[in-house]
Amino acid sequence: MMTLQYLSHEQCEKVCQSEKLAELHFLGCKLRRLPNEIGKMKTLTKLRLDGLAWLSCLPEEMGQLSNLKELSIYSCDIERLPKSLK
Repeated sequence: MMTLQYLSHEQCEKVCQSEKLAELHFLGCKLRRLPNEIGKMKTLTKLRLDGLAWLSCLPEEMGQLSNLKELSIYSCDIERLPKSLK
């Protein structure tokens, strides 16, 4: 697995436009929000957002992740899940 030291918000949006990734891990970074483009990641099966203390909400577009099997939000400040995930 590749280890990434820095990812700007603009780069995060580009990563979230990828339609080929199966797993995406943002662990312990200072990401404040996920871009709406994450809904385009149709092959994503696993999304780990552990330790993102600044992350307080998830975009409604998360409901478009039809292949998502695992969502981990341990130690995040997320108050509620989007209606599209319920």
